[in-house]
Amino acid sequence: TSWKTTHFHIADGGTVSGAVSLSAIYGFSENDIWAVGEKIYTNPNPPPNFRDSSLIIHYDGNEWSEIVIQKQRMLQAISKQSYFPLWVGGPYGSAYFYDGAVWHQDSNNNDFWFASFARDFTEQYAVAYNNKDTAGYYTSVHYLLMRQDNEWKVIDSFTEIPGFKPTFGHLSIVNIDGEMYSAGYGIFQKEENGWTRTIPNKTFISIFGTSRRNIFAIGIHGTV
Repeated sequence: TSWKTTHFHIADGGTVSGAVSLSAIYGFSENDIWAVGEKIYTNPNPPPNFRDSSLIIHYDGNEWSEIVIQKQRMLQAISKQSYFPLWVGGPYGSAYFYDGAVWHQDSNNNDFWFASFARDFTEQYAVAYNNKDTAGYYTSVHYLLMRQDNEWKVIDSFTEIPGFKPTFGHLSIVNIDGEMYSAGYGIFQKEENGWTRTIPNKTFISIFGTSRRNIFAIGIHGTV
């Protein structure tokens, strides 16, 4: 009936300390909820004066606790799927997966900035991005990735240059009731020969649903 503060931070009576912020959340049940974000620390070798590091917290139905991990950079994405592995990721190739018992740091060192994760039956997918220096100015390159042989491999990409055409949703990817959808410059649905854009001319940030008849997407300028 109403929203209540969960008091995860030590300043509010919780257990998580430090300067932190959260970016994404997903729950398997009311007693098993995960959230990711960043913890800010003072850089011993400035500049910059402050740096970000990975943060994963868990709610067991009673309180939030921080997961002890070998920290990479901030985390901004978490896979929304009701089965393991649970993937989380962020900039500079920062990524971890949870097998239901232990968190593992992704060993693939690359420059992918992970935006979203989803699993299509036996295949693990992700959408990621990076900024490339092209003739003195930066352009955004977006990647559709598949996990193969313990590595993320590019299966499609597009670059934001004049006249570009997006071939998949680059900001959010999800499996809803056995169908794969992605969101970005439109809403896309995965077909046998690629992705079909079903809603063009709008920018969407995230998509999620509980069935093929109950899907929501949100975007810029209040688009729902």
